[in-house]
Amino acid sequence: MGAAAAALVGAVALSGCGVTGTDIRPGVAAKVGDDSITVQEVDETASGVCAYFKDDETDIPLAFYRSQILQVLVREAATRQVVSDVGAKLAAGYDDAAKQVVENYADLPAAQREAFVKIDTAAAYIHYGELAAALAVGESTGETAVSPQEASEQGATLIQEWLLGEDVELNPMFGVVLGEDGALNGGDTSLSVAVSDEAVQAILPDDEDTEYVSKVAPLTETLTDQQVC
Repeated sequence: MGAAAAALVGAVALSGCGVTGTDIRPGVAAKVGDDSITVQEVDETASGVCAYFKDDETDIPLAFYRSQILQVLVREAATRQVVSDVGAKLAAGYDDAAKQVVENYADLPAAQREAFVKIDTAAAYIHYGELAAALAVGESTGETAVSPQEASEQGATLIQEWLLGEDVELNPMFGVVLGEDGALNGGDTSLSVAVSDEAVQAILPDDEDTEYVSKVAPLTETLTDQQVC
């Protein structure tokens, strides 16, 4: 997928005048509060994922992976800032999960390993961060008697509310939009998915999903080899 990666970099290069209609600077995929996610970061991760799946029978538009990966990274950036804002501390389980992620992909080629480690680590942080944020807020209000599932849901709501209330700019080239409820989705140019502790699964399409296949099959026929995984 080296050629595809090179073509992608050329195709998505931004001019020096910024992105029309937004405050996004050239080369930035998303501005999330105090953090920025670069186009290069998203594209390198998508290229690694694409390379891993290059021998699969199902053709997937590279843009699909780029969109889903950006959603994961935006959610992670928001979670990190909420965790900091509420003074939460992640459980030790996060460190264990992060170490396990590295071990899981140790045998992959470097670019693929880096891509999946980034995605899985982000997913783990989102999961543990949501829990930690909810518990910290609960302790401050005296509402601590909740189940892990309830805490996770409360944490997810905190993140979505933060996204709605903060300065969040999304580069339209990725087709990702922020809904009125604070949920991220792929808008009109990709498939909508929830971004949560199952974030890594969200970027892996299901061959048995007939709705997905019916949408993607006609699209892939119009794309070049460099635009398809």
